[in-house]
Amino acid sequence: MNGRDIDKDNRLSFSERYGYTKVRDIIQIESVDDPLKNGLWSVLDICIWRNITPWSNPDLNAYIYSSSPLPNRIPDSLYDRLWRYYFDKPVDEIHNDWMNAKEYLKRYFFSCKWYEVYNFMEFVAKNYTDIRKSMFLYKCNEELKRNNSAYQFIGDTISRVTEPQEVEEIELALDSQDKNGPVSKYILQALEKLSNREKPDYRNSIKDSIHAIQTLAANTVGDEKGDFSVLLRKLQDKMELHPALTEAFIKLYGYTSDQKNDIRHPNGKPNPVNLEEARFFLVVCSAFINYVKVKVDANC
Repeated sequence: MNGRDIDKDNRLSFSERYGYTKVRDIIQIESVDDPLKNGLWSVLDICIWRNITPWSNPDLNAYIYSSSPLPNRIPDSLYDRLWRYYFDKPVDEIHNDWMNAKEYLKRYFFSCKWYEVYNFMEFVAKNYTDIRKSMFLYKCNEELKRNNSAYQFIGDTISRVTEPQEVEEIELALDSQDKNGPVSKYILQALEKLSNREKPDYRNSIKDSIHAIQTLAANTVGDEKGDFSVLLRKLQDKMELHPALTEAFIKLYGYTSDQKNDIRHPNGKPNPVNLEEARFFLVVCSAFINYVKVKVDANC
């Protein structure tokens, strides 16, 4: 490897150097990948498009489509509002054949930018007045969670629930540690278990996040046999950490051992741990790792 290759390698992040997808692509902040787009379109199809029924208006000699068969709903149907107020198209160009209309919507949906996908979904949510709307929103949020989107429907508005700074903390924690070291290993495992689309493992994701802290403390103070609270207090003395910060992480560790969920030692009972808790632990533990790294570097 020549000097130019070494320089190039040093500019790459941990995930790029060792073949892992970047965290900001796993937790989708400024992207909508194909599985997420497919999932959202399927929700639109199952909850809305399939329930649009044709009926004939003899005055227009054409089929007008609406989510309700009542004549007074036709001019203000969901598709009518999409055509006039989302696409800003003249009403005399509206597709009167529903199959053509649906194909138009599908072409747009699968060709638009990531933020336009959310624009479209939010517009549909705000203009969908059917009694099935709550199910539509619920199914959308299922897909958004399953595909690790940084966004969720809160009411009928799409809101960000994961901030870019949180993703940066995870990436920095991966980058700042020895590539083959156990701290990076635990953080990466926590991320992979949280982001698994088919079978997310939130309990073990939290377990790996807290083990990353324990391993960091053990490596920093040179004690591989101490329990978590002993190691954290030794780390506090060595790094001059504020006692309240130490106690906060000891309490988080205690949460993982609580009999109600028993994250570190499964008790065979239904596990109440969810995505939000696993993400919280991953972000907080990553931030603590980065904080300790700065303190260590300052004392070197």
